[in-house]
Amino acid sequence: MTNLNAQRDTMQVPSIFGTKEAMIGVGAFLCLALVSIPVVLVVSLVPLYLSNNAVDGTKSSSSSTSLTTFEQQALDATNTYRTSHCAPALTYDQNLKKIAQTYAQKLCDTNTFAHSGNTYQGQALGENLWQISSSSPMTTSSLNGADPVAAWYSEISSYNFASPGFSSATGHFTQLVWKSTTSFGIGVCCTSAGTTCIAVANYISAGNVAGQFPQNVLPTSCSG
Repeated sequence: MTNLNAQRDTMQVPSIFGTKEAMIGVGAFLCLALVSIPVVLVVSLVPLYLSNNAVDGTKSSSSSTSLTTFEQQALDATNTYRTSHCAPALTYDQNLKKIAQTYAQKLCDTNTFAHSGNTYQGQALGENLWQISSSSPMTTSSLNGADPVAAWYSEISSYNFASPGFSSATGHFTQLVWKSTTSFGIGVCCTSAGTTCIAVANYISAGNVAGQFPQNVLPTSCSG
């Protein structure tokens, strides 16, 4: 049996219209699931959350450069989920990918797992992190880009659409489907031993802005 442990981490952005309040919340729950592929894997998801800076109205440029298989899988999964919440498809941005890839490699090289606080063109980036560990060596080519996206989206089960707002238990999901977000890029790496791999996704414009959840995080019933 191979044991895999996956962690998720996302950024929460305070309101740009109210006071700037740094909020640090640590997800206090542990989700365990049994996955057969075909062996039984024990997967645990432990989200952590850090605050981010306010965002301005600048949008990132997009690129038509060919994507890796991992990037295409992540983009397709992201846009499939967004479509079901009446959010427009995201454009893959190579500039965001470069930022994400550089930081992912830093995390792998230093065996750490924390937010970057990176910005792009003067604005803070939305950022989701995902980490998976295994007793057997892994490579980036063995990873599926849809997996971190599915892990982030799984938090929908804890989101209360009747009382929209930020929660440390749902921050990955809300950033993923945030309607005003237009672009994203993702980076991935594995440690030298191959027992830990990390994905970093960056988003513009960043989601999880206080006071803007009702118009940006829509239920799947939005399409009627």
